[in-house]
Amino acid sequence: MWLIIAIVLAVIVLILIANNGMLRNENESLRYANVYLFTRFVRDNGEQGIIELEEAMEDISKKFK
Repeated sequence: MWLIIAIVLAVIVLILIANNGMLRNENESLRYANVYLFTRFVRDNGEQGIIELEEAMEDISKKFK
């Protein structure tokens, strides 16, 4: 009985660890995307870049709706 419970708990822990790693990779990719967008639109183009970034974000949000 205890062996079955231990195996089930071990499987649950492995699933949680794998899920955590996947979310961490997604978080890192979003961080790199934010840095890219900031340098592409804002740093290179100044205030006009902020306006272009807002327009690009609106276009992207319309695609996902």
